Amino acid sequence: MLFASWPTGGLSDRELAVVRELADGTVRSARCGDVVGYLRADVVFHLYLLELTGDPALSDVARLLLAPGSIPAPRIEESGHLMTAGALEHGELVNMLADEMVSAADDLLRHHLSRLWLGQPAPALLACPEVTRREGT
Repeated sequence: MLFASWPTGGLSDRELAVVRELADGTVRSARCGDVVGYLRADVVFHLYLLELTGDPALSDVARLLLAPGSIPAPRIEESGHLMTAGALEHGELVNMLADEMVSAADDLLRHHLSRLWLGQPAPALLACPEVTRREGT
């Protein structure tokens, strides 16, 4: 589970408000067709959300995956649709986490992230539910 280390009791009211505002920022950028603004807001949303798990390794991996140039950009004719769909999923994810539906949020996040590879196989970390830890950790 990507949210295996999610804090017991879920998000505080303050954390939930911040996550919701970040998700709303992705929606605003997507609806305006602001690709650069959307990509920035998307990275901030995901990194903040993953920081809340308290798992520094997960956050570090996310930084690598979300770094500029690490993910193929969507084709221009699809970018508006992909941005809007992704932004709306951010809102769904926040609602699931607010309702402490961690397993459903994990499934949605896997689906959400798998689209980043646009038809390419998703990395094994996202494709399978088991995460293999390095020996000795």
